[in-house]
Amino acid sequence: MGTPREIVPPEAIAERVKALGRKIAEDYAGKDLVLVGILKGATFFLADLLRAIPMSVRYELVNVTKSGGGHYEVIELAFATRIHITGAHTLILKDICHSGVTENYLLTHLAQQQPASLEVVAMVNKPE
Repeated sequence: MGTPREIVPPEAIAERVKALGRKIAEDYAGKDLVLVGILKGATFFLADLLRAIPMSVRYELVNVTKSGGGHYEVIELAFATRIHITGAHTLILKDICHSGVTENYLLTHLAQQQPASLEVVAMVNKPE
């Protein structure tokens, strides 16, 4: 394995997270906001974003595992915290969005709790 190469400078990532935090605070000012971090990839993104949002925000954690493949892929959810999002504006945090399968599954599952809104925020969008 060779030396890792820097694709995006850390300073650019930090500035983007700060800008995103300000935008989220502006969009959700005065509203009940919950961030749902998908483990383990979104852990640092979640922590950095929480620090960048200048308002009170709740957060929850979920572990998503996939097994199988093709038409028979199985997705399992294990909630690290008890997620209560009914009536709350909810943002699902993902480190890298590949195919969208995991995000769609989680959106469908969490929508059953009837949040006020439900969206996905990805650090990197990398469609296959």
